[in-house]
Amino acid sequence: MGSIVSVKRGQRGWYNRAMHRHHHAAIDKLTARFQPDPRFLALLIIGSIARGEARADSDIDFYLISWSLSMMQRTERPSHNALLS
Repeated sequence: MGSIVSVKRGQRGWYNRAMHRHHHAAIDKLTARFQPDPRFLALLIIGSIARGEARADSDIDFYLISWSLSMMQRTERPSHNALLS
């Protein structure tokens, strides 16, 4: 099973692992794109970057966790703070 690195909204603590500058920039772009959208709950970085083994030519493996449309229609979406506590 691969490593999964998660971070609460607004935290940047997972950057403590060695990572190439272009990986930082790409993950920042992904975060900026999906964080403001309430349909998305989490961006999970996995693979070599999460394990701290990324090379300069490594890709970025990630999961984007979202609400399903049917779930959004059936329930009031809890705040992110409630989900992370």
